Amino acid sequence: EQVLTWRNSEAMYSRGIEVTKENGRAHAGLGYVRQQAGQLDEAIRHYQIAMAYSPEHALSSTRLGIALSTKEEWFDAEKALKSNFVERPELFRTRIALARVLIQQKRLFEAAEQYSMVLNHPVGKKLYEAEARRLARQIKSIDASISQVSQLLQADPNNGQLRLQLARALYERGFFREAEREARIAASLERQWADPHSLLALILQLQGDYSNAAAEYQQTLELSPGADSARLGLHDLLEFLGRHPEFELETGKVR
Repeated sequence: EQVLTWRNSEAMYSRGIEVTKENGRAHAGLGYVRQQAGQLDEAIRHYQIAMAYSPEHALSSTRLGIALSTKEEWFDAEKALKSNFVERPELFRTRIALARVLIQQKRLFEAAEQYSMVLNHPVGKKLYEAEARRLARQIKSIDASISQVSQLLQADPNNGQLRLQLARALYERGFFREAEREARIAASLERQWADPHSLLALILQLQGDYSNAAAEYQQTLELSPGADSARLGLHDLLEFLGRHPEFELETGKVR
């Protein structure tokens, strides 16, 4: 029965696209049908067309963000979800989708900020208060870890592993400048480690320093060619920067 419903919807939206030019809502509807069927690339394409034709249609950008996050394309997912808040800051379901994208990137403090806004909405509070509390407990644990590792570093300041551990905790807590500093120290102490460079790439990308972020992704891959997450991050960033020859080269390497 569900398959039949999808097929009827697909026929209806396809017909709408056929007979009406620039029909954003039909593209949005067909995108949702494709998304429900697991055809994410097709869904993303239709959502992007829908947003071009009907930029006010907030549901398209929310569903686009969710589809991109399913593919673990965090950078583009975050961008799509945030685009809603310029005109519609009250969209709490979009904020939840964004919070979950941020959690997947270990950006817990930023995710908590989204939950705090959601809890201002009566329905949002009812649906998501338990999630928000779990996240608050995680952040409290991170604060304890920052304090503990900082004390250990007082006795062993040249311990690269501890520096990287502190950098990761600071990143999760939203202290990006401090995290960058600790990651750079870790990289200088352990010159054959890829992990500090991978973390630096994420931090620099968040701060809008895209060229240096790309350089850190490249350094990660020089030290660890099998680092798939860094490969994908570099691939997406090169596309965003319009560095097409390098992007095309990386496309062939992304699994």
